[in-house]
Amino acid sequence: MLLYRLRPTRERLLRAAKPILTEPEDLAVRQLGTIYRHVRLEPGLPRTATEEELEGFEGPVAVFAPEHDLFFLARAVLERAAEIFPNVVHAERPNGCRHVPSEAGFQYANQRILAFLASPD
Repeated sequence: MLLYRLRPTRERLLRAAKPILTEPEDLAVRQLGTIYRHVRLEPGLPRTATEEELEGFEGPVAVFAPEHDLFFLARAVLERAAEIFPNVVHAERPNGCRHVPSEAGFQYANQRILAFLASPD
């Protein structure tokens, strides 16, 4: 990303996008390039919820941690979710997905989320 920001070329953009995008489709690559060039990314995002903010939450929890997410390692996310939420009823590592899923990955996740919301147990 830093090389692309210093000297933007299509090749550098593709090299920066490949680890993040499950399928480097043209629109997603161009959007990522625009983000890299024009958005100042905050290093602390996303902010971690505090224990006080989560205190008393008893609803069922579903966790999706993509297998090949560069930023949030699936194993660590699932382990931490189990520590924080005793009420995890669904935990999944979508196979073959990176930080940004493919269109099929988004459709699958949406179906799984809708099924969870319809019947969380």
